[in-house]
Amino acid sequence: NISCRINDSAQFYYNTSVPVNSTIVVIHRPLRIVEIMKDYSVIYRNDSYTPNQSAITVRVMDADIGWASGAYVWFYNATDLIGNCTTDSGGYCTFTFNPEDTLTPQAYLIYINATKPGTNEPSDTNTTTVIVKGVLYMNITSPENGSSFIKSDFMQVYALVWDENGNNHTE
Repeated sequence: NISCRINDSAQFYYNTSVPVNSTIVVIHRPLRIVEIMKDYSVIYRNDSYTPNQSAITVRVMDADIGWASGAYVWFYNATDLIGNCTTDSGGYCTFTFNPEDTLTPQAYLIYINATKPGTNEPSDTNTTTVIVKGVLYMNITSPENGSSFIKSDFMQVYALVWDENGNNHTE
């Protein structure tokens, strides 16, 4: 609350009509995520392949004052919380994203925000993307190995396809 008091002044020929006026000034102190780093942008969903996880390191500032020590950084996918970490004195914390083996391979958007209850307003939500890959295997069942064809022949190929988790993808 900021107040201003104005007194009468005979010297300036002024009579006070409103002696005191005040207003409320809100000072914002939001956290700011200033860095998001990943050791891998493309990973495999199955732990049998490398790389199969990505360390996501975030750096958080306490408004423009300095690094936010003790802030909680939250990581979400489109529907759920997937992890969190707490910043150190330099404002850094690291979360390791290791997708489940059954996750559908695609680019995953990870939402990140920071909070520090009692001290700061939360940060804006930031995002980063990690591409999660799967592995497909194929076995050609027809024509048999060693079959021969001439250039003008029509050759129909049949194959079995499955992923690294043993799921059948043959159509």
